[in-house]
Amino acid sequence: MLVIRTAQMKALQQAVDRPFLAKLAAFVRQREPTLTARWTDAELLRGLTGALESASDHGTSDFLAVATFFVAIAQHGRDFDKHPVIAAILHDASVGVDYRIHAVFDRAAPEVWAEIDRARDAAAALDCPSVGEMCRVT
Repeated sequence: MLVIRTAQMKALQQAVDRPFLAKLAAFVRQREPTLTARWTDAELLRGLTGALESASDHGTSDFLAVATFFVAIAQHGRDFDKHPVIAAILHDASVGVDYRIHAVFDRAAPEVWAEIDRARDAAAALDCPSVGEMCRVT
């Protein structure tokens, strides 16, 4: 019986993801030049890798969905999807899984985004790696 170790699967998945992420990086740089200007190519690829992981956690690897996850993370922080309103939209079975992230921007009220941004800023001020984790005051 063939046994593929976790490390081997991870390396294989990274090889599969690499061309997808390269296309995604070019797309995001073209569509969001102001947002992406502050990052090197390597930093952008790390961010897109995180967005792909977040999108995958929500059941999608659709190209535009991953790009939209990246924009949401870049604008509102990596925990934006933890907000109850956002989480409810991302789990709404009446919306196709590849379209849920787009529905987030259509349905979430400005007040929701303001709450998310305040939580992101508070976490950054406390030097938190993530909202909800232990932080140290700087």
